Amino acid sequence: MKAYVHIGLPKTATTTLQADLFEPGDGIYWEYLGVLQPRHRKQAAKYLDLMAVLSDNTKLSSDSVRLLRTELSSNYSDLPLLMSEECITTDGGTSWQEKLSRLSVILNGFEVKLIVSVRRPREALYSLYAELYSSLASKYPNFDDYVNDSNQAKIYRYKELFDVLTSHFHADALIVIPFEELGSDRFWSPLESEFCLEREKFSFGEHNAKTRSNGAYILPNATIGSAIHRRIAGPVCKNLSRGGLLYRGLRELYQRSGARSWSTSIGKKSIVVPRPQLGASASKIIDESEAWITEKFGLDW
Repeated sequence: MKAYVHIGLPKTATTTLQADLFEPGDGIYWEYLGVLQPRHRKQAAKYLDLMAVLSDNTKLSSDSVRLLRTELSSNYSDLPLLMSEECITTDGGTSWQEKLSRLSVILNGFEVKLIVSVRRPREALYSLYAELYSSLASKYPNFDDYVNDSNQAKIYRYKELFDVLTSHFHADALIVIPFEELGSDRFWSPLESEFCLEREKFSFGEHNAKTRSNGAYILPNATIGSAIHRRIAGPVCKNLSRGGLLYRGLRELYQRSGARSWSTSIGKKSIVVPRPQLGASASKIIDESEAWITEKFGLDW
């Protein structure tokens, strides 16, 4: 059975692809097995089971692998599977390296091809740092520390990422899609070749846009709802909140209490993320990463 796995790194238009391409193409070009956007929607059982096994911090059991492999194989159409979830490449429950290792074990016996969406590492790293800054500030108070020391940031050390990918999957089964070329011929051509899809049937919207000023991101105030959900759901990737059931349940209980609106802002002002200033070591990491992937895949940024 053929399975495509979208390795959608955070901040590489993964949400856009899921919402505006992968889900609309479900049942036509592929059987979509990935997160449904927005995330608080009810998610498919197969998807939840897969992510639970990938993120479980206990040892991977042969029984879990066998049951999940059987579940994934129960495809009632001739269409290939298409998996997409950026949390496969984020730390949460287990490291992103461990998640990719587990995914390769689960998909052993499938004909797997990877679709990897990438972005210039400096921009991608800073965008991710800004998104996570509220939870990172105490450990990584500046962008330089994050680039140098965070395991999560290593997904944008592209040689390291692709070494992990090719240690688990066939090196020649890769499609690389640059964020900067979303919607261009270079973006569409490999997908048209693989799936015989018609590009004119799809249009891309804007998702997860941020405000930026003087080179720094400005994060909006947290809301009561997001703060409660973050506290109770914990640091594990958001997709493990049972497809939004936890979020919706918390919201309903809170609203019944008659307290302030779930969407009420908390805090007196927005958070300004430190500007993306880098020392020599972090700059070298980023420059080497960009040079490597540019030459490896002939990218034209």
